[in-house]
Formats: sequence, C-alpha cells, structure tokens
Amino acid sequence: MKKILIIRLSSVGDVVMALPTAAQLKNKYGDSIEISWVIKSSYAGLLENNKFIDKIIYYEEFLGKYFRIIKEILRILNKKFDKEKYKKIPIIEKILKKFPVSKKIKSEKYDVVIDLQGSVESSLIALSAQAQVNLTPNFVNNGIERFYKRMETNNICEHRIEEYLETLKYLNVKKESKYCYGWNFDDNDNLSIQKLYQSINIDYDVQYIILALTTQWQSKNYPLEHWAKIIDFLNKKNKSVIIVGTNSDKNHIEKLKAIVSENSFIDLCGKTNIRELVLLIKNAALVIAGDSGPMHIASSLNIPVISIFGPTNPQKWGPVGKNSIVLTIKENCKFCYRTKCPKNKDCLKSIKPELVICEIEKLLK
Repeated sequence: MKKILIIRLSSVGDVVMALPTAAQLKNKYGDSIEISWVIKSSYAGLLENNKFIDKIIYYEEFLGKYFRIIKEILRILNKKFDKEKYKKIPIIEKILKKFPVSKKIKSEKYDVVIDLQGSVESSLIALSAQAQVNLTPNFVNNGIERFYKRMETNNICEHRIEEYLETLKYLNVKKESKYCYGWNFDDNDNLSIQKLYQSINIDYDVQYIILALTTQWQSKNYPLEHWAKIIDFLNKKNKSVIIVGTNSDKNHIEKLKAIVSENSFIDLCGKTNIRELVLLIKNAALVIAGDSGPMHIASSLNIPVISIFGPTNPQKWGPVGKNSIVLTIKENCKFCYRTKCPKNKDCLKSIKPELVICEIEKLLK
C-alpha cells in the first residue's frame, strides 16, 4: 500500500477547496493508497469522518522564532541546491528535531507528499517526511518550490480547486469534472447540532438563513448598513437569521445592534467550533457571505449561497456549488487583491442590498 501525505494546515476555505484532491486520489487508487492529512487542530473539524481521509495528524504550532531566518535561507539558496544538504544545515536540522510532528511523520515512511499550503511550516513537514516524491501546486513561488516537483500550467485564472488538482497529474490522476468533498456525518454530529439548536431555542425543522458578516480582509467586508437592510427583509419574511463568525467579530455585532434590533438575529460569533459551523451550514436554507470560509463550506455542501465579491476574483475563489449566486462590483479597480483600499473607498457599497434581496427571493421560492 502506498502512503500519501497531504499538507494543508489552514484556513477554513482553503482546507475545504483542498478536499477534492483527496477525493480524486481515492477515486483513482481506492484501497491501494492510504491518505493522511496534516492540519492545525483548530481546523480539524473540517476533516472529521471524511470518506477519503484515513488519518488526521494534528499539527500544533511550534515557536516561530527561527522562521525569518529560514525564509531568508530559502530565498537566497540557488535553485540547484540539494535538499539533502538543506536538511543538514545546523539551524534547519535543529528546527526539524523540534517540530512536534516531525518524528511521527518520518516514521510513517510516506511515498508521496502533496504540500497544498506552500509555506515554510509546510515545507519543513514535507522535508521531515523524507518521501520519494514531494509535490506542490504551481502557484507556490515564495522560494520553497525548488524542493518540489510541479506541473506547469498556462491557466492563469483557474479556480483554486483546479490548481490543487493540477498536482495530481504527476500521479497520473485525471481531473474529474464533478468535485467530491467526502463530508460524512454520524450520530455524534446529530447530537451536537441538536444541543446547539436547544441552546439558541430553534426547532430542528425551522428554516433559517446564515449570514457571515466578515472576512479576513477589511476590503472584502460588506457594509453593515447593507446587512441591516437584508436582516430587516428576512425578519419581515419570518425567517430566522443566524450570524456566524469568530470572537474577533464581536465589534461588528455591537455596531450592528445599533442599527437593527438585538432580537432580529441570533449571534453565534465565537460560540461554535468548526464542526458545529459545518453542521449549522449543512441544515441552512441559505448562506449569504463574502469571500470567506462559510461560503466555501456552503458551496461544498450544495447549500444555496449568495456570495459578494469585490477585491478578489470569483473565477478563482468563488463558490462552485450548483445553487450558487455571485455578486461582484463593477468598478475598474475590482479584483485588486488589496486587503485595505489605498483610496479608502468601500467598493462593496455599490452592491446594493436590494440586489441581494432580489437574489434571496429567487432562491427561497
């Protein structure tokens, strides 16, 4: 049996988009391969019970005091630098020994490592495995790519899922047109979601709409005053509204409460783990979000989703589910990939809430 290690440590959307890589490997080789996945423990709920993943290795972040040195080493090494010599540089050797999962990974004797993260952390894990073949996607260009094999592609604006799948060409895996994610839910999941519903006083059969107000970039956040109008519309339609997010979103929630009634939505920001978030989305009637993790989860589960895009390109990052609607700005500066607008312009204001409401009505007919 061949052993394959996939490395994608974070974040929510990126891990979800990487799941078809494991699925297509398993569909090709079946039980003749064993797939392990290294992930940060806070995101591990995305992989639980997955049909295509045999082992989950929980990566815990180690002290990063050497990272800047390692990055500099990686940048100045010439492209012909031998990776065996690289591992014997004293400071790198020291870090590999300190790596929490290093010994465990080496002992597994993997045949292939597929690094979908493309970071210093992930490259150290890959080198720790000492596999026969190390693969990484073509978009990785931060200096570590010289230690991997890559399949060159001319498709500049392929979806990120497709870019991940490009790595499989080296393993003679032909890309499938339909994406599988391997979601699998058991009795424990049913108990978890029932407890969550009880905690927020929602019946199991109640139709609810999930809003994800924020993203990791300020420039990708839809204006709160627009969200307020959408919430008001959903309330008038007697739809339960659940807002999801992290503890860092509390400030947005407080500002929202100044615009709409506190009783007009259920605030679950920072009150769910990743697995509970997946379960909530799985049973939602609709998800409305920017370019964010909840959007990708909804898309992968074929839950109706309305996604709002500005600085990022939906051709590369958008939802791919059959019930997906994408709304984008029309400004010339769209897809700028800036986390904060240098002109201090909130371009997403141009996507009026009335347009979002129109799409909601179409999806909920």
